[in-house]
Amino acid sequence: VRHFGEAQRLLADGEFELARGELATAAELARTDSIRKRAARMLDGAERRDARKVSKVHVEPTDDERWVMLAGTWSDAQIDEYDGYGEDFRRALLAIDAGKPGEALPVLEALAREHEGDGVYLFVELARARSRTGDEAGGVRALSLFLERVPDDDRSDARINGFLFLAQIAERDGDDEKAIGELQRAIDAMPDDPRPLLNMGVFLRTRGEPEPAVTILEAALGLYDEDQPNWPVHVEIALAKRDAGREPEAIETL
Repeated sequence: VRHFGEAQRLLADGEFELARGELATAAELARTDSIRKRAARMLDGAERRDARKVSKVHVEPTDDERWVMLAGTWSDAQIDEYDGYGEDFRRALLAIDAGKPGEALPVLEALAREHEGDGVYLFVELARARSRTGDEAGGVRALSLFLERVPDDDRSDARINGFLFLAQIAERDGDDEKAIGELQRAIDAMPDDPRPLLNMGVFLRTRGEPEPAVTILEAALGLYDEDQPNWPVHVEIALAKRDAGREPEAIETL
């Protein structure tokens, strides 16, 4: 997960060579075919964009290139579902990516009505379009429906970020108890995944509860493979120890 996130940041900064290295590492460390395929999709997109950058001083990515980059962040189940929605859906997602959610919203609303009984990841995209056009309450409803329908074994970024978004909305509204509840729902739903624990640990640290944060962050670290370094988690643990007045331990962790 860390390698994918770092690759996306590097791609956004135009650091294609470094991004390729992160993706190659992600593919090498991958434990499943799904993760390997995801790395390959993102690597393909990075190579296309790099080739265009070399050939011209400044070239905007094509729609196909932007689509490849978007698909690199999706799970296989998302891709399978999205493939069935057609060209209008594709254009809608590209419009959101281009900062034009208003163009995407009518298409996604129509698809949501058509697939009211069977859509799953569709409602993630509807939530994004609604939220970015000012309908935050509608975005929360769509996202909540997605979280109700997503399979128990799903470990997609969409599911992780869905719970996190709901927690952030609650925190912004001053309801820390509800925010913690959303983060706990994620932990309960994905007990084998370190990311919900990491989100909870960061939340607790930033709201002034460093000792519980240390415990949760160390639990998150324990869910990662020993041969897979996770520097952001180590940094968060160090910050939590510092905030708890355990500065020598924080320095040792760093």
